[in-house]
Amino acid sequence: KGRYKAGEDVRVTIENRTGEPIYTHAGVEGIKDIEKMDEKGGWERLSPRCQPPHCFYDIGPPEEIGPGMAKTFVWKPLIFVDGTTRPLSPSPGTYRLSILWQDRWRMEWKVVYSSLFEIEGP
Repeated sequence: KGRYKAGEDVRVTIENRTGEPIYTHAGVEGIKDIEKMDEKGGWERLSPRCQPPHCFYDIGPPEEIGPGMAKTFVWKPLIFVDGTTRPLSPSPGTYRLSILWQDRWRMEWKVVYSSLFEIEGP
């Protein structure tokens, strides 16, 4: 789905198109940034959750997604102002999510981007 009403949950599917297992946190824990397209076609990075020193989390290990498999999760569209505990609903515009994942060797986190989607005004 490419268009969402203000406040509507966004469904995100992570599909493994590699020939090896991949690992990710299928949920807000795996979202690196929420990115909103600006007037010049660049991307403004926004925080998907409260960040230290305002909040701390215990996050379990990433989930395995086998070759050719997919995992879907729901993102409740909230942006945390400057990584604090204050959430806001995203303003209307074009967005994408950057999602962290690892290959089977788990040496470093890599980034993949969601498809673009629109959040409409109220």
